[in-house]
Amino acid sequence: MPNDDCNRQQRDKISEFEKELASLRKATHVSQAKLGKKIGLSRQFISEIELGKVQMSWETYVTSIKFFVVNGSKSITAFINDHSKFVKQYMKNGDDISNSE
Repeated sequence: MPNDDCNRQQRDKISEFEKELASLRKATHVSQAKLGKKIGLSRQFISEIELGKVQMSWETYVTSIKFFVVNGSKSITAFINDHSKFVKQYMKNGDDISNSE
């Protein structure tokens, strides 16, 4: 089920992030429940993202990136920095967190 609040470039970046979410969590020793609580989602929803059953919204993606910027480990720094730069570029261009193209 595609999420219509993102343009193609955003969707591609979010999809890349979703595929790595379980690995990112494990690298930072964060459970699905703890991540969900920190970013305002249920453990079940985090599980569904990791299983590819649902897609993140732009807002959830941005919130997740912020969480991993603060709580990340050295092993994920490059990956998270790449996504953080992507988010900052969109914000810099005047697109807000609820971008709808």
